[in-house]
Amino acid sequence: MTKSTTRREFLAAGGAAPLALALAGQSGSRELTAAEQANVDVVNGFCDAWATRDAAQIASFLADDAVFRFTQDADAVTGSETFRQQAGGFLADASDVRFDVLETWAVGPLVVNLRVDYFTTADGQQEFRVAGVFYVSDGKIIEWIDALAPA
Repeated sequence: MTKSTTRREFLAAGGAAPLALALAGQSGSRELTAAEQANVDVVNGFCDAWATRDAAQIASFLADDAVFRFTQDADAVTGSETFRQQAGGFLADASDVRFDVLETWAVGPLVVNLRVDYFTTADGQQEFRVAGVFYVSDGKIIEWIDALAPA
């Protein structure tokens, strides 16, 4: 008997980076549906909200029971309130945060973006190349994982 892999298990096992590459091949191959464009808009709003450095505003894009990983090696964490607590700590230390989205793909409820995230603190600016994989439902992000890409 073959065990099927759930979406959550796939993403947790490092499937985010290969998924991003697979979707990259679809870039420009078709028009997004209205639902896919709405999902992209949610993810873009989420990424734009980081510039506010307001954890509550950023978390407003997450479902209450959203599952997320800040990096592919991090343990999965559940809940928008947990996100607010964890993100609030490092956002308080940042004087500037910016996500530059380079490319975005969507297939149904899945949205993948390649981006560069910038965090400026008293210690200087840190830059992270990221492939973000988001699962969107009813206008909220219900799953999210960021996979750090080599520089």
